[in-house]
Amino acid sequence: MPEFTQDAEIRWWAGGAGPRISYPTHSEVIVYAQSEVAKLTRLPRGWDGAEGRAVHTAVANLAVTVIRAVSRGDGLATPQFSPLPDGGLNIVWLVNGDELTIAFDDGELTFRGYWADGREAFDYQLAASESPTSGQRRLAAALDDSRIFLEKISAGVRHQLISR
Repeated sequence: MPEFTQDAEIRWWAGGAGPRISYPTHSEVIVYAQSEVAKLTRLPRGWDGAEGRAVHTAVANLAVTVIRAVSRGDGLATPQFSPLPDGGLNIVWLVNGDELTIAFDDGELTFRGYWADGREAFDYQLAASESPTSGQRRLAAALDDSRIFLEKISAGVRHQLISR
């Protein structure tokens, strides 16, 4: 597991041993995502004060696969994870008001990108009931648009928030 500490003066994430500035690599972000998503699969029933269920294992596995496909490079913004009451999951990358959201909810997979000024960059809603050919093409397009959008919005990232 990578260790990062935050330099309080310059607010960059640096490796634990010294003051060198370092961004998490792609593989470190994947390890982080696996760890965070795994925690959400162990939520207790009713975690939301109602009937909330833990993130489904199949959703968790698909989420890590999607993150791996979308965040291919080093130094990209890191995702934030939010469980949904039905066992689904939201993954969000926020950078200076720009937002990439990937949601796994009620048998749908949604990819949305929004610029800070509110303009929509793209919006894909994929249902499990789509034909395999159409679904594969739209999924490939959604992954490509998400990857390109994440690379663009990550250009100004000065630090990543990776917790231990």
